Amino acid sequence: MADSSDGQEKTELPTEKRIKESREKGQVARSKELGTFAILIASGASFLIMGGSILEKLLSLIHEALTPSRDLIFDTDQFLHICWV
Repeated sequence: MADSSDGQEKTELPTEKRIKESREKGQVARSKELGTFAILIASGASFLIMGGSILEKLLSLIHEALTPSRDLIFDTDQFLHICWV
């Protein structure tokens, strides 16, 4: 419910009739942080569930990138192809 036009705050609580009318019009109180909180909880839960496999795959990717085989290093065609892809 909006403040009155003269800038004074309302001192009385709204009646049940006004509350019902406001809900029917779609004027309900919502927290702006509720969506952010839900996303934070969902992402935290997904990291708890899938965090181990994500970490394992990331470490495997880093290991493969930093330890190329000897054949790969000396085969210039294959090495350049892997570097550009």
